[in-house]
Amino acid sequence: VLIANFGAELNLPLAKLNLDCDVNVDQWTVLLSTAEGEGDARDTRDTGAYVHQHESDAALRIPARTAVLFGFEDDPAQSR
Repeated sequence: VLIANFGAELNLPLAKLNLDCDVNVDQWTVLLSTAEGEGDARDTRDTGAYVHQHESDAALRIPARTAVLFGFEDDPAQSR
């Protein structure tokens, strides 16, 4: 999944992503991020740097002018 943010910081609820399969965000891995080395103290290859839990909903926080490529494996047992 590639998410490119060309504007200000983006907070995107995972419920709004239509990936055509059920995906557990805990299984996502960051394959590439353009945020590396931009002064953020967090490891930008760690999915936790982008995924934030808000009670029962999770959201992605994508910094301004950043692209992030996430990888995951589709679980056929969970597919729609």
